[in-house]
Amino acid sequence: MIRKTTTSESRIVDASLPSTFAQVSKDGTRFRQSLEDACVRRWGAISITKAATINTACRCERAARIAGLTLRRNIAALEPLQRVELQEKIVKFSERRDAAIMRLQLDNDPKANHNILDVAFDPTKEGGNDES
Repeated sequence: MIRKTTTSESRIVDASLPSTFAQVSKDGTRFRQSLEDACVRRWGAISITKAATINTACRCERAARIAGLTLRRNIAALEPLQRVELQEKIVKFSERRDAAIMRLQLDNDPKANHNILDVAFDPTKEGGNDES
């Protein structure tokens, strides 16, 4: 679904998460807004291609966070191989997120003063992304 944002740019919106993942959803919104803001600062607007790339980065980050939260909440009940599989999924989603962010070419902006991951994700909160 595409929705208009307050800056009159189009935004692709993900489906809702269950309430047990409320913090993941809130942090995901902040992550998306940080990427959108950085794109507008760097490029002046968000094209449909950039919007799709932002959506990819957000979905990958959200999937990694859900896998991490699932791992932490269920670690005692998981077999060692299941733990490793969840860790591998976290790495895979994180790599895909990073690749999507790189396609946005935000690091080339000399005016940028942002650290998107620090802004959006605090691993000390419930639902934080602790990939170790």
